[in-house]
Amino acid sequence: KILLVDTVKGKLIEDSEVKKKYSLENPYQEWLDERLTPLKNIEIKNFTLSGNYALDFEVTAGNVHDSVSFWHLYRRLKQDWKYGIYYVMDAGYKIPSIARQLIKDGKTPVMPYKRPMTQAGFFKKYDFVYDEFFDCYLCPNHKVLHYTTTNREGYRGYKSKWLVCKSCPHRDRCTNSKDSVKVITRHVWEDYMEQVEEIRHTIGMKERYKKRPLEAGSS
Repeated sequence: KILLVDTVKGKLIEDSEVKKKYSLENPYQEWLDERLTPLKNIEIKNFTLSGNYALDFEVTAGNVHDSVSFWHLYRRLKQDWKYGIYYVMDAGYKIPSIARQLIKDGKTPVMPYKRPMTQAGFFKKYDFVYDEFFDCYLCPNHKVLHYTTTNREGYRGYKSKWLVCKSCPHRDRCTNSKDSVKVITRHVWEDYMEQVEEIRHTIGMKERYKKRPLEAGSS
């Protein structure tokens, strides 16, 4: 809430009075009504992509992530174009659920390299080796990170032992946590992401991906 003291008039101005005054001076709702265009009122023209065909499209708000808008579009494409094999897409679609769905449907997801989002100078996730048999990770110092729990998003957590990490010579490159514990996460569908990486390194996939950035023009 806002509490304003007018020292000139010697008056205490309450929250509702302050907001009423400025809302009338700057009617934001009127400004929105004049400038916003509902999606249902937007006219979409037919378009081609540099000599190729646009099979379908999805209109969404600018703050909707690619991985969210993907599903409606994919269901329509899967129904209307059953024989499509290669799905070439950018890094915004590179998530476990999309990779899993495409591979289970017999499609080949062609996705780019995604730079690890780790702090400069620190070990990357690929520096930690996953042991599928024992379901654990091995750190660069050959110590074990044991499985602890799985969160609601499907990520399994693997933690080190603070007593081991506290005296590790590589701790400054591994973790800056106060309790000296390193945590690695692995999605329950991480196997599909590993298949995506194998596909990316397959001969011919780099050339397929280069064909993705095409200019769209109305016709």
